[in-house]
Amino acid sequence: MAQVGWIDSDSFDEHSNGPGHVESPERLFALRETIASGSLSSLLIPKEAEPINTQSLNRVHTQSHIDNI
Repeated sequence: MAQVGWIDSDSFDEHSNGPGHVESPERLFALRETIASGSLSSLLIPKEAEPINTQSLNRVHTQSHIDNI
């Protein structure tokens, strides 16, 4: 099977869109637990998240979206 890069960071736990939103620290915890307890972890190449520059962000997001963040 092919390996897949897995980008993660403790800083992701600080991101919350409010109660009930799918993007939550609880979801990340559950996902990390699931990966660690199964065979999926052997297929993942862990990478630490790195800062990104505006030029790279503009490749996938509009400037308006970036400004809102």
